[in-house]
Amino acid sequence: MREKAASGTMLILFLAGVSTLAFNIQPCKSTLPVLGTLDLTGRAVSGTEVVLNLAFEALHNEPFWKLRVDIREGPTSPGIKVGVLPEGLELVSGDLVWEGYNNVEHVDIEAKVRAAMDGEWRVQGWAVRVEGSWDNYSALDAMSSKVLTIIVSNGKVIAILPPPSYILPILYIGLTILLAVAVVTVVYVKKRKK
Repeated sequence: MREKAASGTMLILFLAGVSTLAFNIQPCKSTLPVLGTLDLTGRAVSGTEVVLNLAFEALHNEPFWKLRVDIREGPTSPGIKVGVLPEGLELVSGDLVWEGYNNVEHVDIEAKVRAAMDGEWRVQGWAVRVEGSWDNYSALDAMSSKVLTIIVSNGKVIAILPPPSYILPILYIGLTILLAVAVVTVVYVKKRKK
């Protein structure tokens, strides 16, 4: 009987290791040349209003390339919904898009947005180096910021959240496995005492 319990415990520990490896997913790294750094932040200013700030720091000064930096509904891809907020969020002041040439070191976009109703919205920042006209272009390089989630309830901004972490699923799985091992051990001990 002791051998069966030990082999059962070993199986649970083996599965715990395999599941931990399976859920330890790392974000993909871009194979495109890096344009710079891009950071999107948000802060509640009153009731249903949030100030979004997108900061872009260029790594290279390339004055002949066009550059577009924008805040938009997220998550999305480089050429889709440029400067378009999710339905339910409206621009109060500021800008959602900056277009120019890549001869700048820093681009800072600030936009105040208002939630028209209670809900949850996701916004994201993008920097895209383009070739051609602004209306008909091909993206040469692109990078996106993290996706921020804005949550409004009872007419007030209650949270501005960064994307979820990959650590939490691993933690939940680990705790579940530890609980299962504890239950198996308790059942084994009770049966042994009888």
